[in-house]
This record gives sequence, C-alpha cells and structure tokens, in this order.
Amino acid sequence: MKHAEKIAERLWYLGGTPTTKPSPIKVGESMKEFLENDTKAEEEAIEMYKGIIELAQKEGDVTTAFVFKEILEDEEDITISLRRCLKRCKTFDPTPLAVKLPPRGRGFPKRKFRS
Repeated sequence: MKHAEKIAERLWYLGGTPTTKPSPIKVGESMKEFLENDTKAEEEAIEMYKGIIELAQKEGDVTTAFVFKEILEDEEDITISLRRCLKRCKTFDPTPLAVKLPPRGRGFPKRKFRS
C-alpha cells in the first residue's frame, strides 16, 4: 500500500489524478497457485516500473525516476522471496488456502495464562 501512496503523491504533484480502482486480484485455489499468481503480478509490475523509470529519465524527471527506482527495488525483493516460497511449495503437498476449523464446541484446548 505504501507504493500506491507514493505513486499517488507523485501523480498529484505532477497534476494528474490517481485512479482509485485497483485491478482484480487472483487468489488461487492452492498455495502454489497463489504464489504463481502473485509472482506473475510482481513481474508485470517490475516491467511496468522499468518502463516508467526509462520514460522519466528521457523526460529529465529525476524525482519520478528516483521514486520508482525505490519501488522497483522493493518489488524485486518481494519477487525473490515469492520465487523462494514457490520453489519450496513445489516440493510440498499443495493444500487449499482455506483452513477448516474444528466443529463448534470441539475447538482447540483453552490456554491457561499465568496471572
């Protein structure tokens, strides 16, 4: 969300109007599918940010280029982490993301806290 705020601030400063309607999010049926979707979205964002940086540099807008370089670094770090998780997930039994809770009344034992 911090990235969206930085981008919105920069757009506002340049006289633009940021959009308030995000693209639909694909969640996936399994952890593997979730990670694949998220990795793909991050990779698409990275390519878009690289294009924005290139355009900003051509236009001589060093501030916009700097803002998007910071965002790009974060996105690349996130993508590396997602790829690591995806690699681990491929060796793991894929399970649904939703966890079924035990029937009402037969939940987890209550913890006793020290007073």
